[in-house]
Amino acid sequence: MKILMTTMGMNIGGVETHILELSRELVSRGHDVTVASNGGIYVSALEQYGVHHVCLPLNTKRPLAVIRSYKGLEKLITEEKFDVVHAHARIPAFICSMLHKKLGFRFVTTAHGVFNPTPALRAVTRWGQYSLAVSEDIRDYLMKYYNIPSNRITLTINGIDTEKFKKDTDIQEIADIVGPAGHRIVYVSRIDRESAHVAFMLVECAGKIVERYPDAHITIVGDGTAFEDLKRKADEFNKSAGRAVISLTGARTDVNRFMAAADVFVGVSRAAMEAMACETPVILAGSQGYLGIFDETKLDDALDTNFCCREKREASEDKIFDDICSVFSSDGGKLDRLRAFGKDTVDKYYAVSRMADDCLCVYNRVLSDPISFKGCGDVLLSGYYGFGNMGDDSILETIAASLAKKKPDIRITALTRCPRNARKLFGIKCISRMNIFSVIAEMRGAKLLISGGGSLFQDSTSSKSLLYYTFIVRLAKLMGMKTYIYANGVGVIYSERNRRITAKVVSRADAVTVRDTESMNELVSVGVPADKIKCTADPAFMITPSSGENLQSALRRYGIDKNREYFAISLRRFEGSQKKAYDEEVLLGELVESCAQIAKKYSLMPMFVIMQPNLDMELSQTAADMLKQKFNIDSLLINPENGAELVGIFGEDGAGVKFVMGMRLHILIYAIAASVPQIGLSLDPKIDAIMNSIDESYLFRIPDVSKADIMSSVDEIMENREHIKESVLDASARFKSLAESDVLRVIDLLKE
Repeated sequence: MKILMTTMGMNIGGVETHILELSRELVSRGHDVTVASNGGIYVSALEQYGVHHVCLPLNTKRPLAVIRSYKGLEKLITEEKFDVVHAHARIPAFICSMLHKKLGFRFVTTAHGVFNPTPALRAVTRWGQYSLAVSEDIRDYLMKYYNIPSNRITLTINGIDTEKFKKDTDIQEIADIVGPAGHRIVYVSRIDRESAHVAFMLVECAGKIVERYPDAHITIVGDGTAFEDLKRKADEFNKSAGRAVISLTGARTDVNRFMAAADVFVGVSRAAMEAMACETPVILAGSQGYLGIFDETKLDDALDTNFCCREKREASEDKIFDDICSVFSSDGGKLDRLRAFGKDTVDKYYAVSRMADDCLCVYNRVLSDPISFKGCGDVLLSGYYGFGNMGDDSILETIAASLAKKKPDIRITALTRCPRNARKLFGIKCISRMNIFSVIAEMRGAKLLISGGGSLFQDSTSSKSLLYYTFIVRLAKLMGMKTYIYANGVGVIYSERNRRITAKVVSRADAVTVRDTESMNELVSVGVPADKIKCTADPAFMITPSSGENLQSALRRYGIDKNREYFAISLRRFEGSQKKAYDEEVLLGELVESCAQIAKKYSLMPMFVIMQPNLDMELSQTAADMLKQKFNIDSLLINPENGAELVGIFGEDGAGVKFVMGMRLHILIYAIAASVPQIGLSLDPKIDAIMNSIDESYLFRIPDVSKADIMSSVDEIMENREHIKESVLDASARFKSLAESDVLRVIDLLKE
């Protein structure tokens, strides 16, 4: 794989070291890596590892420098044809994003820190098709301030080279700099005005340190915009002290020697972890916060912020002085524990190989996405997309990803309600489904319309949606496109006029598939020839569940305790004629009492899953409140980002949900995909269809739902759960294979 990394510069700093170690590991695995930056002290190390370096002024936002960098990167990317471009800082990311729109390469970014999200900063900040975040709070920052969907963010780490950073490193060459052993204090970081506060604090409290420990020596490693100011203050103190108490080394590439030589390290982020790898006690202190002496009690806070102490108490000279004294006065046993815990933490959480694995996983994901492009796509997707319904949105995402996997150069455009949000969520070109001029312009160049997934042809709620989707198919035919009625759920269609329209439109399509036999029967009943229709499966069966650190992060985010056991339930509020078919208050009472009895009998916590907030949230919150107030039973209310996350949560590596009870089709599909038993609560033919297709008897039609019936099914499921899981696993594999046949048919149509 050919990879281009872009960053501001390659001088001392956590980002720079991250790129250095990541590039070295990728090259060692046979990948071709180029780094573009303004240069710096680490360039020679990059080249020593076999990494190419291109010097461009990516460290400044001066207009002429930006233009030069833009042109330089455009030439480099065009000539070298990189598989992936990976930006590691704001200015390079901004320039790469402009080029990404023009050239259409695969684009990834890494967020190494957080910044004050002012409107101006947010306006010029750009992120890739996928982003890596080096800590959980950075991931939350990307989601909160830049609305990046969680499925587009991967958690990673700052990998530490434990062969380079180790206790027995030779320090002979720096012995004269760091002073005599016993009370050596080392600080390593960029000495910039916005980040070197602690370095200045060390200089300010040097007098108290030397008064307590006369042989103490402070070494500050790094360079930057505040270096001269810091040096002046250090020189003044050294002169007054009558000896060199404080040494400023400037930028160095042998920081591992200083880490190994230190008796205590003061600092944050990657430098702190490098010191820990050298078995040096660490005081976590930085411009963004203060945690103090790193030990078992600080682990969670340190991990959450990538050892940067963000949003913790502020650092101060007194706190730093007190903790330095505490380390120096500790007995040998305590120091050994601090050293061992720091080293164990690095070994457990921060291997360079894990960092490279994370990046390669993201690279492979972005390479399997549809390409970015200008103009018309090959395929135009039409469906109920962009309305906040997780099930329908996962259909779009899964169809697009599956097509791109089979045909990497495919160009896909989707008709959605909110194109801007959809582009972020799905990573494909999106246009407004209601902008007829944009739709016609897209159809002029596109080859195939996929009217894809969901119950698009039905009038049980109203005729509007059916008339819209049939109009789009007819328009596509008029524009000379092929049309594919793709894995649709059909019916019920009551109006004779709507039945005639459906029969006419579907019969003229180039390919027709439905997701269940009931939908096939409905199409035949309106007049579509049976031999025209093939029964496949819902595209959501092809979904790849979240896993690894992203899944574990989701569990933490929703408060899911892996020491608890759960069952999931999905409630929804119906609309139109369906709303009149039952008494919501009576139904809710039966379901809440059932949940209470299940929770007590099997010690399971109810997990209410929100699939479409505008129809699910209020009802689910009411049910959760009733459980607490009437039965004193706690429950969880979760609103997952996407189907992949929910399938991961249901699975054994997630919450290990015992069974799922749902009023929505896709909650049952996600349960099947996770091999979890399900109970269907139906006021919709598509619920009946999915339950009948897996030969399950656990189906109850609304309003005829009783606590006794539910409990009877739950008892049977809990008693025979492993056997039922095997049956569901077989069904999942069968449905996935059927869903994949639709993807292959699309590829064939594009070739014709």
